[in-house]
Amino acid sequence: MTFTSEDIEPFTEFERNGWERAAGAYHDHWGVLSAQSAVPMLQAARVKASDRVLDVATGAG
Repeated sequence: MTFTSEDIEPFTEFERNGWERAAGAYHDHWGVLSAQSAVPMLQAARVKASDRVLDVATGAG
């Protein structure tokens, strides 16, 4: 099955709008927790300031 941009755009817009509405609540509920755990996780992984890191599917959102 082949999809065109006309087929995909409504879904893309639906997803974008849903995440845009959720972003504020996500930040309010998880932002502080994420900020508290970020440094210890990076230290445990031995990530240095000069390193480049890719975050892939590591959160609830």
